[in-house]
This record gives sequence, structure tokens and C-alpha cells, in this order.
Amino acid sequence: MRLEILTALENELEQLPHALVTEYQLGVLVHRLYQAKVYQGKPLRLRKAMVDNAAYTRIARRLIDAGIVSRAPRYPRHLMLLAGQEKPETAVSACLVDPFCYLSHHTALVQHGLATKKSPQVYVTSPPPSAWRRAAMARMADDLGEDLGKYLDSGLPRLTWHKLDRIGAHRVHRHNIGELGEVVRLGTQALPMSSAGQTILDCLRHPQWAGGMKHVLRVFDAAAGKHREAIIRIVDQRGTAIDKVRVGYLFEERLRIADPAFERWVGCAQRGGSRKLDPEADYAPRWSERWCLSLNISNCLAHAG
Repeated sequence: MRLEILTALENELEQLPHALVTEYQLGVLVHRLYQAKVYQGKPLRLRKAMVDNAAYTRIARRLIDAGIVSRAPRYPRHLMLLAGQEKPETAVSACLVDPFCYLSHHTALVQHGLATKKSPQVYVTSPPPSAWRRAAMARMADDLGEDLGKYLDSGLPRLTWHKLDRIGAHRVHRHNIGELGEVVRLGTQALPMSSAGQTILDCLRHPQWAGGMKHVLRVFDAAAGKHREAIIRIVDQRGTAIDKVRVGYLFEERLRIADPAFERWVGCAQRGGSRKLDPEADYAPRWSERWCLSLNISNCLAHAG
């Protein structure tokens, strides 16, 4: 007796570590089943010898009609929800929509336990379009191996960039940058996110994506002791001149913490310049003489701890 392909797909979908499946993931599963023509030792009932876009579309529709998957309202259309399961949290869903992004800024602060107030907004960082397309082609080649050409020729769903500005009730901010930061994977689902040191550096660069500069300074004060080495290493390796000036000032003059790296970084200070502690605020006529930095935030000299 031949096995229905929907039965095989339902079993495979149940093995996924999350409740959402993308069109591309489903396409790869369908392709593999058509290539094997058997599943768990049983021959599959297939209408065609080779799968094409029409066959895939018919199978996807049958999965929906059978209640095995469903379209998730207010989710990107290429995502489908597995029957009988709850939608994963927004951060997980964002990493499915964009498999090359990672959680960053305020979202990463919360994931690392550096901020306690959750936000209804999710922040992720992703490669720019050209790098994203290269990564997608490399991922498809890794997933499909020698079958890549056959898969592409069949018209099955490709791994493509999708708009990502809202998932369910949550706004998603996706920031595309050329040089990605240091990424770690944490939690039971091993979500990709910027490392603790990278997160703090990113938030100092873009405080508007982390609750504002006053919030970022409170986070820095609380995290500087525990994550001192990580912050200094990241800034030393990846920081720009202004990054080194800001972080050097915060450690030395705000928190009275010394480190040999600061003697190198202070060479990045520029007398007569207009560098500001808060990149989003107006210049203020208060400054650090040593770091040549405008202290353009109220109470910036006070230790928030």
C-alpha cells in the first residue's frame, strides 16, 4: 500500500522545533520526498515523477484544507502555523522570517538580562540585501547539495528576503548593516543575538533603539562590572574612534574604572571637535577635557547606580 505524501509531511512537520514553517522549508521537504519516492520504507503515492510549482501549490493547499497547517493572521504570508500549536514568541518568528538576522539592541538587552522592561517592539539586525542574497544561496546549496539546480529549475519556493515590519501585534525593527556584530546563541531555542558586549556597544551607537540614552547609561552602569572585559574587548576589536572615546569616558570618568586599553583609546580624542556622548541629542557646552566629548545629557556625570 502506498503512503500519502500528506501523511509523510505531517510527520516531518511534527519534528520541527517550532510551530511555524516557511514556504521554503516546506518546499525542501516536498522536494526530498519526491526525490526519495519512499518514506520510512513505504512507497509514496505521487501524481508526478518530478515535483514542480503546480504540484507544490496543490500539496500546500491540501495541507491547509486538511487542517495540518494554517495561515497565521498578521504574520508574513510565507509563514504557516502547525495545527494545534501556539504561535512562538515574536523573537523566534522574526528569526524564521529572516534566518540571517539576530536579536539586537533593546531586545538583546532583555534576552541577556541587562534590561527588565520588555518592549512590544522587537529589534533585529540583518545583512544588507546583497550580502543577504549571497547568504541565502549558500544556505540553499547547503540544504540541497547536488539537488540545488534541480530544485531551482522546478520552481519550488526559494529562500528569499521578505518584508519584516510587523509580526502579530508587535512592531519589528530590522536594521541592515554592512558589518555584523558578534553573535551568540542563548536559551532553549538557541536564538541568535548580539553578545552582551556587542549589545552594549550597539545601544551606545543607537540609543533610540534601546529606550534612549538615559536608559542605556543605566544599563551600562549596572553591566560594566560584570561585563567589563567583554565590553572592552569588543570596543578594542570592533569599535570606531568615537566608540572608544564614549566607552573610555564612561568607564574612566563616570564609573572610575581604569584599564590599560584606555591609554590607547584616548589617542582617538579630537580637540576642537564636536563629538557627543549622546549621538541623538544636540551639542551641549559641557565636556570631558580628557576625552574631548560633549556631555550632552542631563546628569551624565552622576553615577546612576
